[in-house]
Amino acid sequence: MLPYPVVAERGARNYSAYLPDLPGCVTTGGSLPELRRMMAEAVALHTEEMRADGDPIPPPPAWARFGAPSLSCEIERVHGAGGAGKDGKNYEVLLLLDGFPMNWDSAFTWVDGELLSELGVAAERRRRLPLPSGGTAVRDVGYIRIRCGGKETVDEAVFAKKKDFSALGVRALLGLQIAPPAKFRRLSAARLLPVAA
Repeated sequence: MLPYPVVAERGARNYSAYLPDLPGCVTTGGSLPELRRMMAEAVALHTEEMRADGDPIPPPPAWARFGAPSLSCEIERVHGAGGAGKDGKNYEVLLLLDGFPMNWDSAFTWVDGELLSELGVAAERRRRLPLPSGGTAVRDVGYIRIRCGGKETVDEAVFAKKKDFSALGVRALLGLQIAPPAKFRRLSAARLLPVAA
């Protein structure tokens, strides 16, 4: 499992990837599974060299250390194929997230805003949203495609700030056909109203 988010680009014959949190840590792979394996090796080698040089190793993002129920997923922008490369061809740009938390208390999916910008996700509008810690905040919102375990869905993504908690929200989880925990199933069933005959 990768402890950091990975930005991956699909080229004509393979994928290339880098970690924004570990500058200089890059790799390639012929498929996404191979890319994940190669990146895990690259992270291990890169951090080993950093330790040997006495360089500080940045901690993984807070969501990777949270310990909440989580998924491995891929996120990409909805509009088009991720932008034209230097040769004018379109490339798919993905964000690979292993251990990304599920938040059944939030309708929205929150993702680090810098990573969304890196993917080319456009901020479509601003919304006032409830914060898990209480209160509200105004954040940009754009559209993303999420793939997980052979399922795919489209959702609004909140451009989270560093202090915000990133996680998949209820709409994305239901779109991925992930069953909610029992307490949420009971709440949903209690809200159902009979239809007049």
